[in-house]
Amino acid sequence: MTRIALALLALASSTALAAQHSAPPLPAPVDAKVAALRDAALKDDVAYDIVEGLTTEVGQRLAATEAEARARTWGVAKLKALGFKNVHVETYQMPVWLRGEERAEVVAPFPQALKLVALGNSGATPAAGLTAPVAVFRTYGDLANAPAAAVRGKIVYVGNAMVPTQ
Repeated sequence: MTRIALALLALASSTALAAQHSAPPLPAPVDAKVAALRDAALKDDVAYDIVEGLTTEVGQRLAATEAEARARTWGVAKLKALGFKNVHVETYQMPVWLRGEERAEVVAPFPQALKLVALGNSGATPAAGLTAPVAVFRTYGDLANAPAAAVRGKIVYVGNAMVPTQ
């Protein structure tokens, strides 16, 4: 009985010693002004109201579109209404990508229409369309590892599911 008790005591002691690690460092204390701003922000809905207003009053805002310009105007007016003093728009270059018509079909040996969607910033197909053999890849990794000759002059189809980001 004593041997069992000693063995259990030794096991318990070694487990306790093994479990002792230095505590993780405490985070740096938050400056009092920062803490006050954080606490004030958590007590009101101003940030939520801004996001809600932008998404409902302006809606979708694709880059370099009229809707994006309306969003800028809306944002300036909103910030001025909230009492911000130095509110202005700075000009910058932004490429625009507008979704065009998307259509594809298998032309041989058994013609049939296909459903597809272009990825944002995809290059345009020539107005006359194009006809080429299809190179099929199961994943983007398979495509990335394929030799250039495997895709040259072909329509590339990657069959993996994409994870929505929005």
